[in-house]
Amino acid sequence: MKHYLVFFFFLLFQTIFAQSNILILQSKHSRFYKEIKEEKRIQIETKEGKTYLGKFKIQDSTAIVIQDEVVLLTDIVKIKKKSKFGTIANPIVITIGIGVFALGVSGLFVANPYAAVAGTMAMMGSVPIILVPLFIYGHPSKNWEYSIKKVK
Repeated sequence: MKHYLVFFFFLLFQTIFAQSNILILQSKHSRFYKEIKEEKRIQIETKEGKTYLGKFKIQDSTAIVIQDEVVLLTDIVKIKKKSKFGTIANPIVITIGIGVFALGVSGLFVANPYAAVAGTMAMMGSVPIILVPLFIYGHPSKNWEYSIKKVK
């Protein structure tokens, strides 16, 4: 019983005093910043044109590891935080937006003037539904500075 108790307290104190690292995205135009914890899903685009998607680990103060590849912070062009919900929901939302746009276009060809007005409104409303999921959560390096911070 004593061995289990000692082992339990060892694990407890190890997790309490463990240091974790976070990736800091600092805006170059304001004091705004975002923190991304280790083991979160991100998508990275590098200067070489490669794209990595997955959970990341911090190697040291200048590099991260994603998909078993070491990527320097200076080589990153863009970082997107990608949740599993967003990965699943974005294509669905875009498909719904395209469907609403198609219905709006078909409403323009109906002889009824109310259908034409409704079609025009549907087309205008569907444009943000299509475009917003395509351009959200991007942090390009020209607007953001990337750094790594240790947290207790």
